[in-house]
Amino acid sequence: MKARPEELDDKDATNDAFRAEVSAFDFHYRCESCAHVQRATKECSLGYPNHYLTGPEIVVQADGNLTFCKYFEVGETLQPFSD
Repeated sequence: MKARPEELDDKDATNDAFRAEVSAFDFHYRCESCAHVQRATKECSLGYPNHYLTGPEIVVQADGNLTFCKYFEVGETLQPFSD
């Protein structure tokens, strides 16, 4: 899934708006909230490449793809990863 052309015009603004919505609605979509993550390693137990969902919080990647996981399932722990 790709971002719309207007979202690509200013990816930083799009990502800032997305982060504001995540905060406002307490939206959980990243590995830290997923039942499939192995918390000790931050790896997906299903093998999904999750570097976009454990790194900086963005919705539009540099190549225009949207950041999401087709396997996401809310887990019991909704706490950020601790380093």
